[in-house]
Amino acid sequence: MSTCIAGQNFGDVWLGDHNPGASEDPEAGTIRVNNYFLNTTTNEQWMCTDATFGSQVWIKISQIQDDWNQSNSSSLDFIKNKPTIPTILSPSYSSPSFSNVTTATQLSSTRDASVNYVFPTSLTSLLANQALTATLQYADDSGMSTNLVAVSNDVTGCSGILSLTLSGRLQVSGRIPAGKYRKVALSQTGGATVPTTISSSQEVLL
Repeated sequence: MSTCIAGQNFGDVWLGDHNPGASEDPEAGTIRVNNYFLNTTTNEQWMCTDATFGSQVWIKISQIQDDWNQSNSSSLDFIKNKPTIPTILSPSYSSPSFSNVTTATQLSSTRDASVNYVFPTSLTSLLANQALTATLQYADDSGMSTNLVAVSNDVTGCSGILSLTLSGRLQVSGRIPAGKYRKVALSQTGGATVPTTISSSQEVLL
């Protein structure tokens, strides 16, 4: 048995200690489409979508839990305008050779890269100044001419004492944006020998 109370703005509200059935109203035609039913035992709310006596259709309108995986847009638990969840990629590590590091190379078209390179140096001091420089660069093109950026550089040198050999290193590091070409440019002044090998290298795609 169910009873009715006057609703406000939305029609009648029916009360009962059960969920509504196909013949909920005691008299045919009493319940109309969009009437509401409250189960006073569970506090669940229902709305009538077909008021035909004997085959009434009720839909539950309370306690609906949204379902992220619901693909049916007409379902009540469908979530509209879901944001796109970005794919989380694992870092990718590599240790390139000297020739690769000193050649313009695109590390990735879609991912930034964190890089670190170390080159061995050997300088023989003279009265004239000697210096070696390593510069980490990136640009839009393999010719390293469009939007060229110097990320970091390192310099080592000596002078003033004859025939003293100084061993050391040049180290450059930084972040290379996706789609850019990177290159380490090595240069010298005073006749110093430019490195031709690399001590260590690491590139991490982020």
